[in-house]
Amino acid sequence: LFSKGYKKQAMSYEIIEKAVSLYITNYRKQIQVDPNLRFIILFYGGEPLLEFDKIKYTVELVAKNQDIVPVYTITTNGSLITDEMLVFFQENNFLINVSMDGYKEIHDHNRRTKDGKETFHKVVENYYKLYDCLGKDSVGVITTFDTQVSPMKLYEFYSSNPKIDQGLKWVASVGTINTSYYNNIVPYSNYQEELYELYRMIKSGDQTNFLKQLYNNKFLKMYSRKEYY
Repeated sequence: LFSKGYKKQAMSYEIIEKAVSLYITNYRKQIQVDPNLRFIILFYGGEPLLEFDKIKYTVELVAKNQDIVPVYTITTNGSLITDEMLVFFQENNFLINVSMDGYKEIHDHNRRTKDGKETFHKVVENYYKLYDCLGKDSVGVITTFDTQVSPMKLYEFYSSNPKIDQGLKWVASVGTINTSYYNNIVPYSNYQEELYELYRMIKSGDQTNFLKQLYNNKFLKMYSRKEYY
């Protein structure tokens, strides 16, 4: 619910009304051509749950159109989940993706509150609440990492937390093209060696979902063109 271009500006109620109206109008036209077309709204940020009232307002607007069967999905850092949100997500069949950076040390390094508080335990707690309330098919995890992480510790974290590992939908590294992101990053000394070891584990048949997602991602596809024994 933030303006295009990732400006630090929340979308107004007026813009929400116009956007929903335009989307519904165009959807009704397109579904005549493709009857299988789904009506999907993705809430993204920043952190979209900072604007939870506007999310509710969007859902209320769509609900006034009985011919629309919506699919709602949201990507959140998972730190702001409340009981009210759990009920709302359940009633409106939301699909939730939680951004989680893996093991505690690296997650809390990357994801602290404005006043510097750690969020790892809160995010994990809220993930399990979502999992238990909405079911495994409605809750996912997105992990993005960089060269300062220990790939093996990532593996150990997910393999020791099967419900989180099961929820992994996407594992990717931060891109290196056209970005200054890595200018202040100190790479982990065994980063490449541990990636090679994880690849060997994939080749030997390890079925951990973390490894499957990592392997299926383009980040590790380069290793499939080589042999490491």
